[in-house]
Amino acid sequence: MPKQTSLPSEASLRTLYKSFLSSPSPLSSESTELSTLFFKICEKSLESDALCKEGAGVLREVLGKWDPESEDPNPPPGVLFNTSTPHNVALNLLTDTLWLLSTLHPDPSSLPHIRLLTLLKTLTPSTIPYRTICTVLDETILESLIDDYSRFKKSLKKVNTDRVYKQKKFNLYREESYFDLDPNRVLDLCLDSFENEVVSSNYSSYISVLKGFESLKALPHLIGFKLADSGGGGEKCLDIVGRLVKEGMVELEEVRSYMEVDLEGIKGESCRGANVSSH
Repeated sequence: MPKQTSLPSEASLRTLYKSFLSSPSPLSSESTELSTLFFKICEKSLESDALCKEGAGVLREVLGKWDPESEDPNPPPGVLFNTSTPHNVALNLLTDTLWLLSTLHPDPSSLPHIRLLTLLKTLTPSTIPYRTICTVLDETILESLIDDYSRFKKSLKKVNTDRVYKQKKFNLYREESYFDLDPNRVLDLCLDSFENEVVSSNYSSYISVLKGFESLKALPHLIGFKLADSGGGGEKCLDIVGRLVKEGMVELEEVRSYMEVDLEGIKGESCRGANVSSH
């Protein structure tokens, strides 16, 4: 049998994680690099039981044990994700990666899906708190992770009801601090909308919105995730790539590794995007 390819090293993750913790802003380019490495580790972990065990060990060793004291029990309105510390932001990034893999392997009977559940059970709640996974993962996966899920669901419903419908007094002058949005999440949502409207004549509006972002360093990686989700070459994704290349917002080489089509085919999409925009 061929020798099994190993995971990215624990040392590489530890080095990047330390750099991420010391960065001036956790919601920056370092978050994209950390997300990419999380994806490589988790994706590789689904290839065998041994790699799954190794991957869980690497993540637990580097991220450490979750500290309940770091979790805000009463986050302000509008804040769905705990971004109070860089470590909590890293946990959100890892959970996003696990969610993405759950969409790529939705069949509960498949080995990758089973190993994903094993990975989640190993990490939850010792490394990733329940509150973090509950904001992202599908309910069918949560049922497999949480003991007495029906009781947990009732408690969660009560907490959400109190948080959303119970009137609270707060200082309107501080309202602007309640909205702590991750620019990469907003950029991803813009791409989702762009993908649905890419064939319309309004695509230039989306280009203008994307150009309004202070940084587009995450753009190639977000497009890469969408290409992976579509099997490496969905028509709408390729059309978006073509238009973004035409606008000089992304380079083909930056997303080429995510594709399952040849470079010439993508150049054709770019030309087609240029022809559409000229009409």
